[in-house]
Amino acid sequence: MFKFLAILSVLLVALASCPSALNGLNALSVEHQFAGPNPKRLSFQISPCEPLALCSGQACLSFGVGSASFNVGRNPTYSITGDRQMTQKMSGIYKCFDGSTTHATGTKITYICDSSQSGDGALEIAPDFVSEECPASQTPTIYTFTWRTDKVCDLSQGSSFGTVFWVLFFLTVILYLGIGIAFKTIAQGARGIEAIPQIDMWRELPSLCKDGITFWKSKMSKGSKTTSYETL
Repeated sequence: MFKFLAILSVLLVALASCPSALNGLNALSVEHQFAGPNPKRLSFQISPCEPLALCSGQACLSFGVGSASFNVGRNPTYSITGDRQMTQKMSGIYKCFDGSTTHATGTKITYICDSSQSGDGALEIAPDFVSEECPASQTPTIYTFTWRTDKVCDLSQGSSFGTVFWVLFFLTVILYLGIGIAFKTIAQGARGIEAIPQIDMWRELPSLCKDGITFWKSKMSKGSKTTSYETL
């Protein structure tokens, strides 16, 4: 049981970790002049993988030199959203202009393949960047960015599906064995190989497969003989 929990924890950490395509990218900064009811210049610092000391998150927002930095990006999720394109989504919260009201925020970064952008690439404000902050509707403010880099040029949707499939497959197997073994050990007192869930079915599986192969061989053989007779 302890081995199962250890394996499961390692797998879950791997699922939550930064994709290898983004490893090695350093944090970049970008500014935006917000022309809302309280015009001011927004300064963002974003890191694809590692939390920033500035705000303990992966996306920090400040309003100029010396001002406090707000965490507008934590709990990242990554997904391949197109050929040679990856999206990172994060959540956050910070105080509004009145200094007391808190407002839910989010940060969305689209990593786009650009073979001319080596090194850390280039961070830009996306065309659909937020037009207002702290709206009365309480709708979360989502800051959107585009990060052009050659690091994602080898990505494809096909490889993403395969990776997700195998991760889910092995996770299902681990959960099946772990929960089944734990139940049979605690509830039924099973030990050794007898603790494997549905052990009788697994013992019979080789012979069932053999019977199935024999059955289909006989069907194929009868089908070919019938075809030869009809030809004659």
